[in-house]
Amino acid sequence: MIRGYPREASVWPGGRLTLHVSASSPKFRVSFFRIGATAERMGGIADDELPAVDVQEGPPDQDWRWPAYEFEVPHSWPSGAYIAQLSEVDERAVLTAPDSALVGGDSGKVLFVVRNPEPGSGPAVLYKISLATFHAYNVAGHGSLYTQAVWARDVRSPGYKVSLRRPGGGVGGPVMPGDAPDAYDPSSRRQTFDHWDRPFIAHLEGAGYKFDYCTDVDLHREDRLLASYRLLLSVGHDEYWSEDMRRRVEGFIETGGNVAFFSANTCWWRIHFTEGDTAFTCDKASRPPGTRSVRTDMWFASRPENSLTGVSYRNGGGWWNGPRETLGYTVQNTGHWVFEGSGLRDGDMFGDSEEFPLIGYEVDGAEFELVNGRAMATGESGTPPNFLILGTADLGPGWSCVPNRSGRHAATMGTYTSAGGGIVFTAATTDWPKLLARYPAVDQITRIVIDRLSCHSIAIAGPLPAEHGYPVVVEGGYAEFHTEAEMLGSGKPATYRWKAVGADPAEGEGAVFRVRMPAARVPVTVAVEKVCDGVVVGFGSVSVSAISDRELTVLRFLTTMREMVLPGDPSNPFVDGAGSPIEKLDLVTLPRIRWILERGEEMRRIGERLLDERTD
Repeated sequence: MIRGYPREASVWPGGRLTLHVSASSPKFRVSFFRIGATAERMGGIADDELPAVDVQEGPPDQDWRWPAYEFEVPHSWPSGAYIAQLSEVDERAVLTAPDSALVGGDSGKVLFVVRNPEPGSGPAVLYKISLATFHAYNVAGHGSLYTQAVWARDVRSPGYKVSLRRPGGGVGGPVMPGDAPDAYDPSSRRQTFDHWDRPFIAHLEGAGYKFDYCTDVDLHREDRLLASYRLLLSVGHDEYWSEDMRRRVEGFIETGGNVAFFSANTCWWRIHFTEGDTAFTCDKASRPPGTRSVRTDMWFASRPENSLTGVSYRNGGGWWNGPRETLGYTVQNTGHWVFEGSGLRDGDMFGDSEEFPLIGYEVDGAEFELVNGRAMATGESGTPPNFLILGTADLGPGWSCVPNRSGRHAATMGTYTSAGGGIVFTAATTDWPKLLARYPAVDQITRIVIDRLSCHSIAIAGPLPAEHGYPVVVEGGYAEFHTEAEMLGSGKPATYRWKAVGADPAEGEGAVFRVRMPAARVPVTVAVEKVCDGVVVGFGSVSVSAISDRELTVLRFLTTMREMVLPGDPSNPFVDGAGSPIEKLDLVTLPRIRWILERGEEMRRIGERLLDERTD
């Protein structure tokens, strides 16, 4: 038996990697592999025999403080996900575990990443390893956030506590009991690097894609980590997020950064790093030992993750044991750029193979209503107003689902754009990376998302002209979209290629594009590329929906009444379902306008109440 863990799971070329190792043999060796298209044996570190010490396990919530062995990371090692393979050497100097034993097993492996010392000088895409989720399920020391973890009373943020300084965390440690082998791929356990990340990395690096790599802890610690990148990738199962992780990613999106969530159950639990970011806590108990507190660390309970990802596990579900209901995505809006080259048409389904279904083992969803036979997000729980649904899969009775207000649970693939031009794509299923090599549509969608979102983002303003300050357009009307893409500044002559899906392009010149909206309420996607010397150097996209003449009349009435009742007050007296003021008319408020139209008498009473309050 030989096991180990890194002191820090993230290192720099030229820096020091510290491994903590315990072995029952007198000596051991370490071999290093970078996991890309293949497991490449890395040189530059002497393959010496090292003296071994057999040390007892520690508890799950504390640094195990095993003997430390230091290695200087060669300057030539590129950024990537690495595995240190530990091999025992017996009294006869015979290796008891071959270096090639890189897949599966609970001992002899240590996962770490090598960072790019000059961010921005290489790939524009940053791949985040979900280290916190791996450790949440890691039972080294006979405890995890799902078993007999220790309640941390001595830290500012209460909750069950687990340490990062113990074997496991993706490889080299046991995964919690009860986590049944995947019915479709039992070769690796869920909640491991081998199960989620390795197939994704191998497939895409094998196709020539280049990534820089980091861990959750890096994102939590470093305020400027994302500044040098255009696209962040979240892959597989990315369940546990700290406040700083979420804040930095949301700020990245707001300022034009792009994110692709090829993952699900994303940002569901909130964690709090402690002890110099070497451990974290999570309040997962509804009644922690000796306390009367309620569960607070579920992001949905405090600030729904929909505003980040567009979707939530609360509107999805899980199927953990045995073969699950065979589901794929039924697609819509297939003129959207996400589907380019996929061959899919509206109403098609992909990923519904009994051999390995795309939907599961956990999925996220957005609440939606059917409008003209098309699923359109309602904006509940903070889903962005321009979230465009690209595919859905209704979950049957065999799925385990969290109760929600609508009672609907469906995996929901989609995309939205921030005001700053940042584009977010969500695949909304954990098993997306497992199917890259199996389904051409999954492969093509992944490639087009990465290709487009690794360009500089271009913010698009519109539709214009605004109506009472709101960016809305009437069915059948004309709308303009503007961009300031010239600010990218390539120093070379540039052209702009515009495309409208769902509307008739009227005219376009440079950074201005004019379209005629359809005569029915269907989403319209406007996209623009900035091209220099035949190369796309910038990309922007936004989806909007027209309103009817009747809804425009209501909008004018509401804004006029607001100005009469509350002059000079920028807030809207009408509130959304969560009780928050509606400050902007968008797709979210359209169902509410219809609700008001259907309740004229209630509308009169609301107006009288507002007038009375203003008089008082």
